[in-house]
Amino acid sequence: MSGLIKWDEIERQICIEKDLSVLKTYHAALGSKEFRKQIDGSIKAINKCEKYKIKIEIAFGEHYKKLKSEHIDHYNCPSTNLTTSKQQAQEEIGKSRETINKYARMASVEKTDEFLEEYEAKCNDRGVEMSSAGFLKFAREKQHEDLPKVELPEGKYNVIYADPPWPVGSIVMDKWESPINEKYPTMTIDEIRNLPINDLSAENCSLFLWTTHTYLPDALQLIKEWGFKYHCVITWNKHSGWTQFGFHKMTEFLIYAYKGKMNIDQYGKAIPTLIDENKTHHSKKPDSIRDLIKSKTPEGRIELFARDKYEGWEAWGNQL
Repeated sequence: MSGLIKWDEIERQICIEKDLSVLKTYHAALGSKEFRKQIDGSIKAINKCEKYKIKIEIAFGEHYKKLKSEHIDHYNCPSTNLTTSKQQAQEEIGKSRETINKYARMASVEKTDEFLEEYEAKCNDRGVEMSSAGFLKFAREKQHEDLPKVELPEGKYNVIYADPPWPVGSIVMDKWESPINEKYPTMTIDEIRNLPINDLSAENCSLFLWTTHTYLPDALQLIKEWGFKYHCVITWNKHSGWTQFGFHKMTEFLIYAYKGKMNIDQYGKAIPTLIDENKTHHSKKPDSIRDLIKSKTPEGRIELFARDKYEGWEAWGNQL
């Protein structure tokens, strides 16, 4: 190792001193062409540099999160907090708000040191160069693997109610940020497609499937692949959401599809196709919708990706 940088000194700065100016100097040096010329050029040597760059970026993310916490205490206003702390972090670290947000996501990874060592070993074995984006992807996959495996129940159901964790990415704005992958592990479209919906569905089965604006086309395609026929969409106006490209997305969709014969009770109070109810917790859907479905469908119901158990429903999910 060249005398330009000593690894134990970087470790001391990351863990103890936390001097931003010194860490910025190390971060720039580790990625410089001049420094790269002084190492042997092997993938292990390159990845050791990349690993310490990632460690420094995690330290930058921890600094931003500390600023954010301090501004919440001072202003007691989330939007003021995010705007002020992110602007300060941009000035102190010298990176864009998108990059600062990425560093914050890296700093929010559980088992950071363990995952980073495993990621380095994996990259060395495959002969590929490490990166911060690659580390985030690896960490998400590891967190997904670490979730408790919950076996689906056996049997057939007349009603399937599902709120899958669509692969929604992070949204970065001046006043708000949504690092969704920190709130819960998401699934890819193929993982959702491979859910054993056919194995769970009775001959006559109703499917209620939650989706978002972005994944509405995918959800409509999946119900076809699962052997269901589209009937209608229930729109939930939750009175809050993200404004993107000039559109305020304050609604989510519950697709209704059926297999065989429709088993919805045709009499009494109908299920409305518009639900107007304020959002409460992140990703939580209104309990009133589940109650409406229960009142209009036969027994033999299952909720997939459930967070709680409710009378009249079997529940499956890793958050129970």
